[in-house]
Amino acid sequence: MDGYYEWQDQGDYKQPFYIYDKNKLPMLVAGLYHKEQDGFHATVLTQTPEDSIQHIHHRMPLILSPNDARQYLKNGLISHNGPYTLKYHDVTSKVNQTKVDDASLIETYDAFHHN
Repeated sequence: MDGYYEWQDQGDYKQPFYIYDKNKLPMLVAGLYHKEQDGFHATVLTQTPEDSIQHIHHRMPLILSPNDARQYLKNGLISHNGPYTLKYHDVTSKVNQTKVDDASLIETYDAFHHN
C-alpha cells in the first residue's frame, strides 16, 4: 500500500492524517484472511506505533520489509525490520465520505487556508 489514514481525537472532532513512507516506497503489511461461503474475511495485524506517529494513534499496521514478508509467508514468522521511515500530514475530512474517491484525499489539507 502507498499509505493509510489514521484519525486523531481532537475532542469535538477527529482529524484525519495520511501516513506514508518518507521515500514514497510501497509498504507491505502483515494480515490474516479466512475464506467462508460468503467470501473472504481479512484483517490487518497492528503494532505499537513508531515514535513519529504515536501522538496520532495508539497503533499502526505491522509494516514488513520485502524479506520480512517472504519469511512471514513462508514460515509464519514475523520479524519487524522494515526499512520504512513514516511521514504524515493532515488531510481533508472528505476521507470519511465513501462516495469520494480521488487523489485529492491524500493531499495536505490546511483548514485555515480552506475556510
